[in-house]
Amino acid sequence: MRKITTGVILICLLVGSSFLFAGGGPNVNGAKLYIRQNDFEKAIGVLQKEIENVSTKKGSGSLNEDAWYLLGYIYARQEEYAKMTEAFDKAVELKPKLKEKGVKISKDSGTEFHSQFGTEMIFKIVWGKVFNEGVKYFNDALNAPDDSLTQSNFELAAEAFKAAGTIAPDSVLAWQNMASAYMSMKKYEESIEPLQMALKHNPKDCNLKTMLAQVYSSSGQDSLAMPIFEQLWYGTGITVTSGMTASKVALILGEPKEKNITEVGERKNEQWVYDNSTYVYVMDGIVTAVQYTIKESEQDCRTEDVADYLARGYIKADNMEAAKNVYKQALEVNPDNFNFRYNYGTILLENQEHDEAIVQLLKAAEIDPEKNDINYNLGAAYLNRGVSKREDLPEDSQDKTYKEDFKLALPYLEKAIRMNPDDSNTWFTLGRIAGQLNKIPLSGYAFAKGEPTKSVLDSKVVVGMQGSALKMILGEPNQINSLESEQFETVMEWVYKTRRGTKGKVAIPEPISVYVMGERVDALLIIK
Repeated sequence: MRKITTGVILICLLVGSSFLFAGGGPNVNGAKLYIRQNDFEKAIGVLQKEIENVSTKKGSGSLNEDAWYLLGYIYARQEEYAKMTEAFDKAVELKPKLKEKGVKISKDSGTEFHSQFGTEMIFKIVWGKVFNEGVKYFNDALNAPDDSLTQSNFELAAEAFKAAGTIAPDSVLAWQNMASAYMSMKKYEESIEPLQMALKHNPKDCNLKTMLAQVYSSSGQDSLAMPIFEQLWYGTGITVTSGMTASKVALILGEPKEKNITEVGERKNEQWVYDNSTYVYVMDGIVTAVQYTIKESEQDCRTEDVADYLARGYIKADNMEAAKNVYKQALEVNPDNFNFRYNYGTILLENQEHDEAIVQLLKAAEIDPEKNDINYNLGAAYLNRGVSKREDLPEDSQDKTYKEDFKLALPYLEKAIRMNPDDSNTWFTLGRIAGQLNKIPLSGYAFAKGEPTKSVLDSKVVVGMQGSALKMILGEPNQINSLESEQFETVMEWVYKTRRGTKGKVAIPEPISVYVMGERVDALLIIK
């Protein structure tokens, strides 16, 4: 098996002698002459003739290896790497010394490498060339100005990394990068084979296993993805994984100590409990989730990605308890991991377990309060809890304590907007909460910012114009309101109920709210 090492390769070009290397038979010597003249097609023709002659015992068998070598050399010059690999492998099989020293050609016209280098050196040179081309195309794709160039550069990167893998099948990095290029294009099916090739040569690599499981998951092959995620999380020694039949579990682990049954719609979810803290979840005779005690030596594969995919796979299989257990286990080992806290809180929030979701999200915010998503999710958690409390009240209830949750949500959403002012979803959520708290100017401003398409009232009234210019068109506002927000204390709401004009006619049938920040119009809202 060829071994290709990455890194800087120093190449020393040898000066050839001025005479044609003698020997090799008429076909081989003729090929050398054609190679000197860069007439590769004629060289290929005579070399193939030599190989055919040898195979039919019409020529000298001792010259066959030189013909194969020179054929591979030509293909290397022509960048036909699959053919190059086949020819070089055949040459080395016939004559192992060709690995270190090739066939000398006087005044060889090669620039990047010469025929006398040997297959090992040429493999290194061409591998480095095509691999670096792949890296360049990949980086060009990341920095491309439009989607079309991004796509074409990722395609070129994938082709280059495939060539590198063809040259050196044990090059894990080439196959992994090829898969990454396809994954970047969302071509998940195409990325499976290179990942399998990479794992063939590095079967214990956690990152490669994670990538393959992610690809299976993204391409809808959960039955292949979940067992890998479970092995990454619980260790390769586990004997039961998702997708197994209940009867097979019974054969492997025996009868459970107890069975707990919960209703999931019209279906029954069974929890099989074993003595060694092993839990197996079964629905309709098929394992949907497992839970094992995690061994210390196997924790290096338990990343945030593995936890998130595994938990969400369990949720997809209607097994929320198994999903929550993933993060409970993770936090027992690493309680200060932001992503574990945040993802656990988010899952709880999606399951409408608002109290515990807020606990976990607050702890995540203590670890890193500057993450935009944590502030939005905390705001959403308080908002949803308040809405849930209000829905549980009798219709004639005068209890308004649920609004305390809305008040708690407000500063988190304002902070989320400060960190990401272009997120329309956050603006709309802020507008909902401000409306519930009767902060009408703030609510209007949030809804106006959440729909930036309403940036033009007519050809003259636009977002960004000076407030003084606005007054020249619409006149003085009928009312000016503060937003009552520390976050937006420089923004004022100008309310127009009528527009200055002939006989004081109202030019627009609805009231207009214009939000002015400093001296410029920042948002417009037509109130219907």
